[in-house]
Amino acid sequence: MRVLDIGGGLGQISFWLAAMGHEVTYNDMSRKVLEAAQVSATDLGLMESIYWCQCPYQSLSREELGTFDVVLSHALIEWFAKPEDLLGVLSQFTTRSRVLSLTFYNHKALIYRNLICGNFKVLENDFVADPGSLTPHTSFEPK
Repeated sequence: MRVLDIGGGLGQISFWLAAMGHEVTYNDMSRKVLEAAQVSATDLGLMESIYWCQCPYQSLSREELGTFDVVLSHALIEWFAKPEDLLGVLSQFTTRSRVLSLTFYNHKALIYRNLICGNFKVLENDFVADPGSLTPHTSFEPK
């Protein structure tokens, strides 16, 4: 199975799929993050099993990479001012018969969790991400 992991981060999902024998293409725009993922891939003996692309997702080329059976974009879309742009790029790498795995930060789940836990004071204030956390400062509202 051919897999494209856009915004692959530290590579955990890419490693898992590569270890199962799938053909994985990893992408992240951050050189620092990609290098950290490559160190882990080397430690796991997977460095040569993964095709590495360090560039913004907009620079990925269907002509160069081809199409994929699975396209992953996990915890990425909520970081963009125009999330619909990412969806257009993702769709060019797959077809209707393929799989697109799209996950994003669910702000509604945070509200629900605080309601269940009785943290009503937390809900009285506007949502603000903790400084330095990986929680996005904006939420993606699927429509």
